[in-house]
Amino acid sequence: MRAAFLDHLAATCNVTQSAAVANVDVRTVYELRRRNARFAERWEAALALGYQMVETLLVGHVLAGHRAGDPVHTHQDGLPAVDFEAAMRLLAAHRNPVGKPRKGGGTLQFAAPDETDAVLLKRLKAIEMRRAREAEWAAQTEAGKAGLLPHDAGGERSGSGARCGDRTCPAGGGRARWRVMRRSARSSTG
Repeated sequence: MRAAFLDHLAATCNVTQSAAVANVDVRTVYELRRRNARFAERWEAALALGYQMVETLLVGHVLAGHRAGDPVHTHQDGLPAVDFEAAMRLLAAHRNPVGKPRKGGGTLQFAAPDETDAVLLKRLKAIEMRRAREAEWAAQTEAGKAGLLPHDAGGERSGSGARCGDRTCPAGGGRARWRVMRRSARSSTG
């Protein structure tokens, strides 16, 4: 029973057909697979061979110039022709199985919720600080255009003692930027 089932499974990748060929109920083979680790290993090996056979048939079908809608002949006695589209879906499902490790890389690792929360809060804080700087810059630019900032070309800012040419100047850009701002404020008012 087992040998007939596994041979047909390797040829067709079809559990239901393979169980029928072995004269056993499908539930019986699934139960045996759950209980018997050796049988489960042979099942997986038979499926791997079956998928290779299906892939080889499809490549041969295409290289022979047949179209996707044409039946794929197995050239094996007793086995029906394979539907091309169904075979492609079968191979796609085999390549991307749910719950099986991916080839070409380790297992995916997921961050813990507290780690993702910390990263998100850090990014939100950075966005908030950037928006505050932009708002401050816009307010100071408007105040500079109106002539309300306590600056002159080489003077000091009231309160902090930072010079206009310093990067710490709230008007930004140093002396040259401040002079341009003062000139544009004068030209727009006069």
